Amino acid sequence: MRTDDRPKRRKTGILTRVIVALCAVGFLPLGILAYQLAGLNREAMTEQVLRTHVVAARSVAEQVEAFLEARRSMGIAVGSNPVVYEAPRSPGSLALLSGILQARADIGAVAITDLAGQEVIRAQRKDLASRMDEGLAVAGSGIIAMELGEEVWFRIDIPLPGGTALLRLLCDAERVQDFLRPAEIGTDAELALADDQGKAVLGMLSSREAVSKLFADKVRRTRTFGVLRLSQTNGPELLGAYSPVGGTPWTVLSLQPSNIAEALGRSLWQSSWSAVGMAALLTLLASAAAFRTIVHPIRHLLAAQRKLLGPSTGHGNEIDALSASFRLLRQRLKEQQALGDLFLGRYRVIDVAGSGSMGTVFRCWDPKLRRLVALKTLNLEEELQGDRDAIRREELLKEAMTAAQLSHPHIVAVYDAEETANEAFIAMEFVEGQSLRAYLECRGALPSSQTTSLGIAIAQALGAAHAKGLVHHDLKPANILLGVDGSIKLSDFGLSQFISSLNADAGVVFGTPGFLPPETLLGKGFTEKSDLFALGVTLYQCLSGVHPFQEETVQRIVIKTLEKEVDGIGRVAINVHDELDDIIMGLLEKDPLRRIDKADIVAQRLQTLAVRYRWRWEPETEILSQARKTCHALSPCFMPTASVGEHSTD
Repeated sequence: MRTDDRPKRRKTGILTRVIVALCAVGFLPLGILAYQLAGLNREAMTEQVLRTHVVAARSVAEQVEAFLEARRSMGIAVGSNPVVYEAPRSPGSLALLSGILQARADIGAVAITDLAGQEVIRAQRKDLASRMDEGLAVAGSGIIAMELGEEVWFRIDIPLPGGTALLRLLCDAERVQDFLRPAEIGTDAELALADDQGKAVLGMLSSREAVSKLFADKVRRTRTFGVLRLSQTNGPELLGAYSPVGGTPWTVLSLQPSNIAEALGRSLWQSSWSAVGMAALLTLLASAAAFRTIVHPIRHLLAAQRKLLGPSTGHGNEIDALSASFRLLRQRLKEQQALGDLFLGRYRVIDVAGSGSMGTVFRCWDPKLRRLVALKTLNLEEELQGDRDAIRREELLKEAMTAAQLSHPHIVAVYDAEETANEAFIAMEFVEGQSLRAYLECRGALPSSQTTSLGIAIAQALGAAHAKGLVHHDLKPANILLGVDGSIKLSDFGLSQFISSLNADAGVVFGTPGFLPPETLLGKGFTEKSDLFALGVTLYQCLSGVHPFQEETVQRIVIKTLEKEVDGIGRVAINVHDELDDIIMGLLEKDPLRRIDKADIVAQRLQTLAVRYRWRWEPETEILSQARKTCHALSPCFMPTASVGEHSTD
């Protein structure tokens, strides 16, 4: 009697294929790796070293620029105060200069001098008197580095309004010296801050001959970052990079001898081939163990699948049966998902947080990143008003991408954006708490301390956005979110600008009446100063409890904004500090040329007040904790630019 040996041959064939697959998985990557290592040479390692130095040089240059700009901005903010440049010898001027010393521990002295260098007034730290005398007397202007005793100090000269005097800051360079010691480029590298003659201002430069040639041939002409490969008369070739420091005559240099890169390449070559040999040995051992630990369990798994799914998967060999079972499982999972909760994209809807004519705001759960998000949907069909061009619809994604780059503690983060022909949504950071509008409705007017703290946070958020070229277009208390954790965040960056741009061609102005400045109402567009006007309205409302342009109709609000001067806050509120009143009224100037023009200046002036009086944000947590979710408002207004008689509100 002859037995049928086909099942045995089928199993043997499966075993052979499994063994071949294991060997391919084990040895194929090793072969590819060996091929790549064969192409590894000195030039490849050199390129890697150059990239590392480019990153180091640019990073340090940006850090130095930020360090100097922060102190220069503080000096500009103080120097722009009329008390300083009109009456520099007054007690008020001295108090403002002393405030700089309190705000920055690394500033040793601040003085006002005439253009010839004659000192008018000075505030300084007592323990640094002799060094400050020497530093303030050094000839020159602009940004200067100097050695005072055993330390290096920077002097920053800032022209005061009127052009007849200078404000001079002396700040310790110790922090910048820390920037010049990054660990990622190794102990054999040199990192230094050099002047336009190739002389080290900070740090060490042992290769003076090559560096001097570099500055003569390249850096002084280009003033851009780049890589370096410099030959020396005596010594190895130098590898590295350079990057200028914006606003200064200095350049950051990062240098390293090339023989170090060559040694690293040889060491890597030897280590890599040793690793290849070890990996090949381990692969052989793993393949041998696979006979006992993988192949036999696979047989049992296939038999169990046949039993579980029935005869419909019993045809063909074990691999075919396993494929059929997976197809059935996928089909059943799809059927089960169809019975689940409502999803928008990948976001599971929990409940509705708010709605308006432009769309709806949902509180959602992101199962991928396991976090709550605020999902704003926008009806593009209505907002486009007949313009179906795909390029215009894609502007939403571009604005969302721009807003997503605003990584700032006082700006609501944008996580995601998607759009279809008629709808779009933006996934944003979920802030548990209340809007400033709801907080004011419950709390009433705020004291100077809370108003100042709010103003600092929002001004800093605007400064970060304006630096990226992004204007909010609809700043108001409803778009300022107060978290139960004490956070202050400005929402709807990108979304407001996008909606405004969609309606620009229709001859309408997007925004909320009472927060739009006169120039915008007259059809002259939105600028950074438009946001600052809205900030002034918001702070006025916080401090006084009333809106400066409150009227019964939109038309009357617009007319009042255009024609009536705003009363000082002191007339409608009590215990208001004069300096805070001056800042807010400076934001509410109808003429944009007279209005405070930089958010950073507003933040600095408010910060000076907060430091002086030790004010900080201390909201009433009982009011904030009453709300378990945010109310992301969708309530703008569109008005014709040609008149104020026709309008439509949400």
